[in-house]
Formats: sequence, structure tokens, C-alpha cells
Amino acid sequence: MVKARIRELRQRLSEVSSIDLSRIPHGKASYGSTLVLYDSEREEEVTYRLVTTEESDPQEGFISTTSPIGKSLMGKEEGDEVTVRTPAGARTFEIRQLKTLHDAKAEEAAREWSLVLDNSTTAPYDPPLRAKAVQLTHF
Repeated sequence: MVKARIRELRQRLSEVSSIDLSRIPHGKASYGSTLVLYDSEREEEVTYRLVTTEESDPQEGFISTTSPIGKSLMGKEEGDEVTVRTPAGARTFEIRQLKTLHDAKAEEAAREWSLVLDNSTTAPYDPPLRAKAVQLTHF
């Protein structure tokens, strides 16, 4: 039984590691997206990240793309209103903020670029720092 589970996890890991980022949409909720939702009935915001089933941890805000909430959010955009049907009943959310994997990658590159610019007086004379600056301009 343990060997079968290990094989299953290796297969799943192989599938996840081969996710083609070019197939993940810009501006629409998909795997890896972080969404801030507003529940007007409860007058509260909740933050969810869309993940695989294996990564799912609803208590921590990690929602599987195959769960009722995940399925309802897939393909939606910031500003959309989403009705989620769960065993406890229907809930309606407004998507107040959406950050896709592409947005997160761009923010990370901008932070790294900012570090390079902060050190710009040494960048021309520091080959590793200069190489990093060149790399970041071509992401």
C-alpha cells in the first residue's frame, strides 16, 4: 500500500512539475492564483490560493482547483461575482483582487530588480550583480 502511494505521488509530482506556464491565463483565476473575495452576507473578506488537491489546506486558505469553491473561481476575473454551491448551501462572493502566477512572477522580478537598482553604484563593477541585472531584464 505504501509503495502504491509513493508511485502515485511520484506520478503526480511529475505532472505538477511539468505545468506549462504559457497555458496559464493572464488576468483570470487559475492554478496558483491568489484571490481576495468579499462575502457581502457575512461582510468579510477571505483570501484563497488555488492549488492542486495534494496542496489543499482549506484552513490555511489553500483551495483545490477541483473543490466546489475552486471550480467556481476558475476562469473568473477581478470584479466578477461568483456563486459557490457547497454542501452547506450557496454563497456569493465578489472577486476584489486577483493575482495570477504571472503577476507573482512579475512582482518577484521587480523586487529583485529593485535590489539591483539599489546597488546600482556597484552593479557595473560587480560581475555577478551585473549578470543578475541582465538576466532580470529578459524574464
